[in-house]
Amino acid sequence: MNPPAAKPSLLWLWFVAAFAIQAAAWTTWFVIASQHKVQEVPLAGSTQRSAVSTQPSAVSRQPDNRSTPPAR
Repeated sequence: MNPPAAKPSLLWLWFVAAFAIQAAAWTTWFVIASQHKVQEVPLAGSTQRSAVSTQPSAVSRQPDNRSTPPAR
């Protein structure tokens, strides 16, 4: 008497289905994103046309004291 044949696993089918659903979700996301371009929003209080300033800022001229321990 032979033992009953083992039922083949369908786990691979779940992985394929999950991959297909994820691929469809990403495709939908990119299609929607390509149709809605990002808008440039000026910074609050900015007087220049460009968001990137060519002038050195006051913050960059100050020494960085974060790496040194406080004096006792």
